[in-house]
Amino acid sequence: RPLPGTEGTILPPVAWSFDSRWVLFAAGGKLKKQDIQGGPPQYLADFHAGMNGAGWNSDGVIVTGSATNGPIFRVPAAGGQPTPITALAPGETAHVWPQFLPDGKHFLYERVSSDAAKTGVYIGSIDAQPNQQSMQRLLASDREAYYAPMPGGGTGHLIFMRGATLIAQPFDPDKMTLSGDPTAIADGVDSFAVRNYGLFSVSNTG
Repeated sequence: RPLPGTEGTILPPVAWSFDSRWVLFAAGGKLKKQDIQGGPPQYLADFHAGMNGAGWNSDGVIVTGSATNGPIFRVPAAGGQPTPITALAPGETAHVWPQFLPDGKHFLYERVSSDAAKTGVYIGSIDAQPNQQSMQRLLASDREAYYAPMPGGGTGHLIFMRGATLIAQPFDPDKMTLSGDPTAIADGVDSFAVRNYGLFSVSNTG
């Protein structure tokens, strides 16, 4: 159903709040949130860069990538000034598609570099300064990755793309390490290459 006030949203457009009550979007140079039960959108911050992915944790912290070759930004869910929490390294062109891991402190994101050996999925922390984020690549990929928890607890999976194939690989969110072998779970998955964006998402319920 249409959500009034979300017209003019920049694509790819939205992210959910941790409790699925709000939709986060960027339009008209502003970052906004919309209560899915109704009412007008609420202004959060000026954000002329456009939004390339976002995560929202239970502590009211939003992390979002920008569409104009920028870092990952941190924004209070109650509204406030966006502040960068990553810094582009030499040769990098963008940091995009952040998604919180279960601890609500660490997040997955894509670092895009002119050096293919450095492009991939990394793990950031909202407690680290921009120049202190880990430069250890978790996964070589030119698309985003999502963490899919295992219903009932235990080790979940990292979901990512290789070519047009969707892959699942066991991932321990406490140790923040991959294990086992990657397994193909779907073929023919499309993507939006100019934004390093695979056209897929995952739920928290399997």
